[in-house]
Amino acid sequence: GWKEGTKITFRKEGNKWPGNETGDLIFVLKHLPHPWFERKGSNLRYTAKISLAQALTGCIVDIEMLDGKTSSFTVEQVVSPTKTIKIPGKGMPKAKDPTKKGDLIIGFDVTYPESLTEQQKKVIRETLC
Repeated sequence: GWKEGTKITFRKEGNKWPGNETGDLIFVLKHLPHPWFERKGSNLRYTAKISLAQALTGCIVDIEMLDGKTSSFTVEQVVSPTKTIKIPGKGMPKAKDPTKKGDLIIGFDVTYPESLTEQQKKVIRETLC
């Protein structure tokens, strides 16, 4: 749960040369990009790719978490591409208190159909208008 740039120092554990004082060994943390999570402090952001039908009617989002286990989250409300859902306690451990975790923020990338038939357009107009 440590932030990028945090220095971890091991005193007197550096190179040891006869006749010279042993130096410190210092590690500086650098975050590497993750394939599907983006870190924001102790929070993790995930973007779920869903269809327009799922965005309008709900769906289950399955996410492989950092520990390798899959967690399922039910989305019941209508979601827009800018909508996010916060799942408390599913983020990274907090640096000052590792027993507490940040949140998982789920965003949505809604895929729209390339085209619709006239019948599909009629059904949508009748249903939504």
